[in-house]
Amino acid sequence: MLYHASLFPVKKFVPRIPLVRCENEDETFPRISFSAEDKFHAISAIPSIGENISMMLELGLYPTLYLYTYPETACRIVHSIYEEADGIRLLPSGDVQRYVPDAYLTKECWMLDSPDPTKMEMHLYEIKDILYDEIDKREQLIHVSTILLSEYPEDNFTKLFSAYGIRKSLDDPKFSEFYYPGNENAFLSNCLNIITEKELKK
Repeated sequence: MLYHASLFPVKKFVPRIPLVRCENEDETFPRISFSAEDKFHAISAIPSIGENISMMLELGLYPTLYLYTYPETACRIVHSIYEEADGIRLLPSGDVQRYVPDAYLTKECWMLDSPDPTKMEMHLYEIKDILYDEIDKREQLIHVSTILLSEYPEDNFTKLFSAYGIRKSLDDPKFSEFYYPGNENAFLSNCLNIITEKELKK
């Protein structure tokens, strides 16, 4: 099984070049990041994810985690981003390491084509705690304690805005410059940094 983790609901899976990337990560080939390692290992491949989760927990908010699953058997394995294949192409983690330096840690693999939405499933979790991997000195690998949710929870921005009396909707056109597909984690980081700074000054 393939796993894609996010702090935000994904409206449509489309290959793209990430706006936020790790140092020396490829910036030319559109892809969708998944992990075949285990269902929560995919979290570590998200830029700033550890900091965002930690800050939300420190503010007393339990982040909502959206975990998407897709059958690996529905993909065709390729070993080059240029390789053609019938169906949805998947570049394994070992080959992704040529383009993403930390792929050997995160076990990130790339889906090079849009998946069949009828085969995608979403599972909802609430993150209760976070730990950094003791063997990873750069603190990129994280482990989370979660509970599986049976009901659809508030999204993370709604949780944050409600807790601090911010009466704004993400549909507000004024947010469009800062909040758009691919920039969600960076926008969340900015919001959390501002709120955390204000809390420390109290």
